[in-house]
Amino acid sequence: MNLRKSMLTAAIILILAVAAIVGIYALGTDDAGDDPGGDTAEMINASVTITFGNDTTWSYDNISISTPNATVYGLTMAAARAGNFTVDSTYYGQYDSNLITAINGVENGHDGMYWQYWVNGAYAEAGADTQPVHNHDVIAWKFTGYS
Repeated sequence: MNLRKSMLTAAIILILAVAAIVGIYALGTDDAGDDPGGDTAEMINASVTITFGNDTTWSYDNISISTPNATVYGLTMAAARAGNFTVDSTYYGQYDSNLITAINGVENGHDGMYWQYWVNGAYAEAGADTQPVHNHDVIAWKFTGYS
């Protein structure tokens, strides 16, 4: 009788464990059942141009990034992967933001010029990692002096 009681207890524990796992998974999916956690990442397509101080310009059209990375920084890093170049940045805690300090080895401060960016022609006044990017935005990085 003791063996039967132990087997019954083990079976009940197994059933409860399976039910708990199924319940947790069911609560963490969207209606289609294919997105654990409920976060649906959308893809954003935008473009990046990078103009160096020597009139060299690189263009990366239709760079795709997911919405959790849809910032100027995320888009710039995606362009760097596509174009096989480096992007360096420094984190500033007082602003809780990263400042782009070099693109492809061209560093801020050289000849009084710095990396600055525009979104759809408007000068940006936020850190690249805090500036959202939307579909069809055009990000223009320019290595230039302050006006």
